[in-house]
Amino acid sequence: MGYCVATIRGKMGHLVANCLIFHNVYSITRILHELAEGGYDVDAETVAMLSPYITGHVKRFRNYTLDLDRSIPSPDYSMAIRSNNCIG
Repeated sequence: MGYCVATIRGKMGHLVANCLIFHNVYSITRILHELAEGGYDVDAETVAMLSPYITGHVKRFRNYTLDLDRSIPSPDYSMAIRSNNCIG
């Protein structure tokens, strides 16, 4: 395998990892909004412990089908998060 092919494969691996992390951030954000709308108190300390690097649901050597016509709502990152820290 040549240097160029190895470089491209490495960059593709990084791209897939970044897409996976973005998907996880999108899902976590959506779930946090659902919890907040359901009356749960979402605080900064709990959110700080969450990690978008979740890989348990990934099948590494599986073929995935992409639905490019699927419409996905834009992520809503505007969320009021309560902090327990007192400043002053």
